[in-house]
Amino acid sequence: MAEQQPVERNTIRLTPSSVQYTELIIMLRSIRFRPDQRLFFAVLAGLLMVVLVACTDNGDTESDPPEISIEQAPTMVEPTPTPAPTLTPAADPTTTPPVEEEPEPTSEPEAEPTALPTQVEEPAEEPEPEIEPLEIPDSAILGGMTHMYQTFNNCSAASVCMLLSHYDIMMDQETLRPIMRPNDGTRHGKYEYMVQFFNEQGFEAPLMHGGDVDTLRAFIAHDIPVIVQQWLDPDPDPIGHYSVVRGYDHSAGVFRLNDSMHGEDFHIGYEQLTEKWRAFSYRYIPVYPPERQATVDQILGDETDRTVNRERTLEQLRAELEHRPDDAELIYSIGTNLHDLGRHQEAIDAYERAASIGLPPKMLWYVYWPAASYNELGRHEDAIRVAEAEITSAQTFGDMRYERARAFEALGQTDLAIAEYHQALRDDPKLQRAEDALIRLGAL
Repeated sequence: MAEQQPVERNTIRLTPSSVQYTELIIMLRSIRFRPDQRLFFAVLAGLLMVVLVACTDNGDTESDPPEISIEQAPTMVEPTPTPAPTLTPAADPTTTPPVEEEPEPTSEPEAEPTALPTQVEEPAEEPEPEIEPLEIPDSAILGGMTHMYQTFNNCSAASVCMLLSHYDIMMDQETLRPIMRPNDGTRHGKYEYMVQFFNEQGFEAPLMHGGDVDTLRAFIAHDIPVIVQQWLDPDPDPIGHYSVVRGYDHSAGVFRLNDSMHGEDFHIGYEQLTEKWRAFSYRYIPVYPPERQATVDQILGDETDRTVNRERTLEQLRAELEHRPDDAELIYSIGTNLHDLGRHQEAIDAYERAASIGLPPKMLWYVYWPAASYNELGRHEDAIRVAEAEITSAQTFGDMRYERARAFEALGQTDLAIAEYHQALRDDPKLQRAEDALIRLGAL
């Protein structure tokens, strides 16, 4: 029995699935044998292999299981890599885009609320220009304005002095005379020089066309004096004249002027002023400090733009023409605005029609664009014809001499052109374009 126990211990069932067999093999491989022991254990290993074969032959186990059991261990791990590739193409990334697409419509409404306040603010600012001009009292008068009677042919300088007195600036008209009329023989004070002088004094003074009763009332109601250009006496041979509008009485239908010929606080009816004003395209000059620009913008709206103003005036005059189809002064004013807009052929058409009806003899003394439009059209002989007639009438007329010089130059008569440019400068020493022409021709 004592011998059988070791045999039982040594006769372990070495089946391929036995854990003890596996451990025994590992143990034998891990032992380092001395050289004298190697033969013994080699024989022992051979006997063990015989026993293994015998066991398999007896059907205790199959010959393949040791290999199968060893291979199945990694095979059982295979489910672990198998789900991994399956999870990678799974629906997680696919479901993510729908989640990302949902915020996109959410972000779009965020941009719309920002646009809505902008659209709400603009209408809040636009009514202001409409509200303030409508707040016009029935009557108004500008205080603090002195009056002076003009010296000979000096209504422009006198009007400038009276207007500036409203802003507590006192000047003498004789001081301003050479500024407004650089040559004593000049028949009129140029509105360009008035605007330039006001600007030099720090005031805004836009040259506007298309004035009417409501526009003048709006300026006076907001403490802004206005200069208007009109006929002094409409018949039979009118003379151009400047006046300062300083008040109105709407119930009575009159404006109140400081007029250098008619006197202080001169009353003139709305209709009477309109009749005397029409030939000059209803031209007016509001004069105000720059800090009042917002008020002026509210009164004028987009007509602060010169082109818009001329286009609106053209519409105004053409609407009036439907009721006055043969009014030469009205037609001439239409031509004035067409000239300002650079539409010279239409301007000349209007001038020639007005001239055929009959214009006041001195009309071109004050609004002298036809010769310029003829030159722009290349009709230089017509420019010379018109210029010569006005030079003969006015005698001292720098602007017309300049246009005649332009025509001479265009026709290749350079000597005549140079002589006429020099005469234009003598007639009007401030006529910069005549000086520029002489410099260009090397004659100055």
